[in-house]
Amino acid sequence: MITVLFRCIVIYALLVGALRLTGKRQMGELEVSELITTLILSEVAVLPISDPDIPIAYATLPVFALSSLEVIVTYFTSKSPKLRSVIAGRPNAVIKNGHIDQKELNKMRMSASEFMSQLRINGVTNPYKLRYAFFEEDGQLSVIEKEAEYIYVLVNDGCLNEFNLNESDWNEARVHKFLKKQNADIKDIFLMTVDANDKVTLIYKEE
Repeated sequence: MITVLFRCIVIYALLVGALRLTGKRQMGELEVSELITTLILSEVAVLPISDPDIPIAYATLPVFALSSLEVIVTYFTSKSPKLRSVIAGRPNAVIKNGHIDQKELNKMRMSASEFMSQLRINGVTNPYKLRYAFFEEDGQLSVIEKEAEYIYVLVNDGCLNEFNLNESDWNEARVHKFLKKQNADIKDIFLMTVDANDKVTLIYKEE
């Protein structure tokens, strides 16, 4: 009994350290790769507790190997939006300019009642009061009301944001033309946004 208790304490401390290392958030906000890592960690960690014949050291290496892998993946996906879209997916726009995109909901295999339930959770009872609604990469629903000012992100982390380009009056050629006037290269841009009044804001990447 004492041995099992000791193993539980050690494994608990090990998992706390591993999750602190990866800097993960609440379970409901985990992305696909983060959720997979968390599930595998829990399976690996429970083995030395359930089987006293398995040394605790057998769980130590896999736990920190998985944690380190998740840190590495997170780092590279933060630097490459294209890689992030492959691993974590992209936000799904289910309301665009006040119109419900039923095709997008069908792709997500989400019924009308499920969608309305998600809106109510966000305090929205009338979907037609919304300009946009997105299911983000972590599965959370974010909404933007028609009265709210929507800022179009044209460039993030040196990459064009195709969705916002399509939704705004801008296109790839116009972005490059604007940046050329600023003597800037797209790969050096952290954020480029434009508001409803066509005011552009540029934030350069820090060295």
